[in-house]
This record gives sequence, C-alpha cells and structure tokens, in this order.
Amino acid sequence: MNAVSKIASGVLVAIGAVLALGFGGMALRVARVHAQMDGKVLFYGKVVDHQGEPVSGVKVGYLVMKASQLARMSHDPYAEVITDENGRFKVEKRNGMSLSIESVQKEGYRFATAGKVFTYGFGSNSNPHRPDSQRPVEFLLVPSEFKFTDILRPESVGVRFDWNSGPVEVPIGKTGEVLILRPTRDLKPGEREGFAWKVEIEIRDGELLMKDKDDFFPLAPLGGYQKRIVIGYERDAPNWGSAWMNRQFVFRTRTGDFGKFDLSLYADRDKNSTGARLFFAFNPSGQRHLD
Repeated sequence: MNAVSKIASGVLVAIGAVLALGFGGMALRVARVHAQMDGKVLFYGKVVDHQGEPVSGVKVGYLVMKASQLARMSHDPYAEVITDENGRFKVEKRNGMSLSIESVQKEGYRFATAGKVFTYGFGSNSNPHRPDSQRPVEFLLVPSEFKFTDILRPESVGVRFDWNSGPVEVPIGKTGEVLILRPTRDLKPGEREGFAWKVEIEIRDGELLMKDKDDFFPLAPLGGYQKRIVIGYERDAPNWGSAWMNRQFVFRTRTGDFGKFDLSLYADRDKNSTGARLFFAFNPSGQRHLD
C-alpha cells in the first residue's frame, strides 16, 4: 500500500470513528428522551359480573408500551395478573407510556366487551391515567349464556326545539322517566361564531353523570351523580370550538334503575329552531350493567 493509500485509509477510518461517535451520542440522547417520556405504571382494576358482584380468579392480560417502542409498534412481553377474592387486580412496578388491557378471561364467563382493547396513558402521555385504589376501573364479565338484549332496551329519539322557549320533555324507557332539556342561546345580529349557548339537562326525579371523553362504563357508577348538568359555551370562551356538540351521560332514576344516553346537537346560528339526536340504553332491572 503506497503512502497515498495509507493516508486515504487512515482518513476513512477516522471519519468512520467520528461518525460512530456522532451516531452513538445521538442514540444516547434519544434513549434519554424516551426514558423521560415514560412514567411509573400503576393501575387499579376490578372485575365484576352483571349484578355488580366481584369475580375472583380472573386472568387479566395486559401489555405495557414504552416510548422507545412506539415507532416500532412493539411492546413489553404479554403479562397476566389474577383477580383476588374481591375481584381486584393491580398492575405496578412497570415503566412505560401506556398500558393496554387485552383480555379478561375465566371459564364459564365471557368478557362483555370482547374484542375491545382498553388503553391508559402514563408518563408524558397527553391524557394520563389517574390511578385511584378507592375507585378501581371496572371490567364486566358475564356468564357465557347471558344475553344483554333480554334486559337492555335501546332506542333512538330525534328531538326538535326552539331556542329560549322553555323546557323540552323527552320520555325515556317504559316506566314514565322523562329527560328534560332547557336550551338557551344568546346570538347577536351578524354573529357567526363565539356566541353563547347552553342546554340544561336533567332527569325528572333522577340524577345524571356526564362521562369524560375517555371514560368507559360497562357498569353504571354508584356515585358522582348530579341533579342537573349544563353543556354549551359562554360568549367568546377560550375553548369555544364549534356549535356542534356530542356528550355521553349515565343516569339513575328515582326507582334506582340505570341507563345511559348519547346527546348530539347543533346550536344552529341561522335558525331559531334546531334538532338533537338521543340514543338511549335503559336497564329497568335495577342492575348496573350498561353495555
């Protein structure tokens, strides 16, 4: 090898070393960022049957995904935990950005929402899960032969109403329950958006609970209900997003029965009347399952 070749070879080796150091340093920085994005995974769950009774000995399968695994769509190895005599289970001593409940299994039972994966965020996730040992997340397991359609009574209702014209009453179920809507709107001439509107919602002689966007209630909660809930926007509210709104509710009647409904409505700015669509699932058995 002549002198020029030796020099060229040395330069290439040096460049390779520099690149290796550069890429190695970048990889280290990325790894540190990923580690900072992860958080402590702590999750409290409970498995109950259609009557709200705890189910012990249930295998709950789950996956934990770290920030470094997101791009590759990989995850930690599949793991299982067994419910105790109170139907409770806990996932702990893990780090990651998300926890997915993949399966809930016990012989003689079936998972009421089979095929649905429930994912909860941790660490730097934009919507982190808030674990609460006093209020574990409930999962519904029912006897294999159980049929929800024998009890739940779904129905869809369209409603038309005028703004600022008093309450609108919507019968629900077959036991005389009534949903009451009180729509009001403050629209200035020429105002296209940012106007004030609201709808007061209540169940006659009952109570309501509005679900957060990521809430899932296979069973109606026992607490947290209110007599009246108001949805809408104040004029020029910072979070004023649209005249269209969809919200989900759980309700409890005066007789102790439970149900749920979705309410979709449009605060029409061009007309004095508008419409809403409600989808109900009412359980008149006194049991809490809703799905």
